[in-house]
Amino acid sequence: MPDVESIKSALDELLPAMVADGGGAKLLSVEGGIATVGLVGTCTFCPSRQLSANALARGLQARVPELTEIKIIYPSLRNDSDVVCIEGIATSKTNT
Repeated sequence: MPDVESIKSALDELLPAMVADGGGAKLLSVEGGIATVGLVGTCTFCPSRQLSANALARGLQARVPELTEIKIIYPSLRNDSDVVCIEGIATSKTNT
């Protein structure tokens, strides 16, 4: 099972570029091998947020290989605070 501190440390390494653009991400939960990460700031409106989410997931997987899935939560573009878009990015390990 992945260590929460190792995931937070990996996020700290990955976030400077997002933060420089006014965005960011925060670790919301870890259950088993699944990490849920929420995008924040200008990521709400950024047309490149899908690319950022994919890069973030790949970076987390590379740094914390115990993760089996990374769920990215996008903030709602509407004022409904309970409406979010959740995308699970499943990771797999290739046995060679």
